[in-house]
Amino acid sequence: MKVLVVKETRAHEKRVAATPDTVKKLVALGCGVAVETGAGATANISDDSYRESGAEVVADIAAVSDVDVLLKV
Repeated sequence: MKVLVVKETRAHEKRVAATPDTVKKLVALGCGVAVETGAGATANISDDSYRESGAEVVADIAAVSDVDVLLKV
């Protein structure tokens, strides 16, 4: 199963749909996780934190194929 976490676009939205801890849990369950570059920036979560948790950080979400679940606040 492939999960995609996207950046929030609504003005003043500081939440993100998944944290690095959430990503670790999804990866442990066998999911592939992709996170849009900067998705956690407003929540003070770096792209490197997502990478360390097992996610692939992608700049172009349109290039991510075969997504089963899209996470967004």
